[in-house]
Amino acid sequence: MERVLDDADFKAIKEKLAENDLAAVFQSKRPRPEEVIDVGDIETYKKKARRTLEERMESVRAGREGREKFGSSKGRKAKGGGSSNKQKDKRKQGAMVLHKVRRKARSKGGKQPRKKRR
Repeated sequence: MERVLDDADFKAIKEKLAENDLAAVFQSKRPRPEEVIDVGDIETYKKKARRTLEERMESVRAGREGREKFGSSKGRKAKGGGSSNKQKDKRKQGAMVLHKVRRKARSKGGKQPRKKRR
């Protein structure tokens, strides 16, 4: 037979728990090991809280200290010559360079002109 507990029953249970030692009430029946358990074994993974803007900017500034200026090095480099003729030929349209490619292909022993151009 099942019985539904009402408010008076819950009140009586709370009073009995208050009277008794809580450790004795909740003590398990199996013997516990005497070793100390690490808190990390019991707790689950907890996601780190999001940092504030000030904290993030502080870490950015700390990372920038002691290193060269960040950004493009385009203006800081001295130009050392232009592009080679081979690079220029690759940028041109195929019809402009086709006669050169065919000549080189014949002289090098039958390579495909299309493969040579790329």
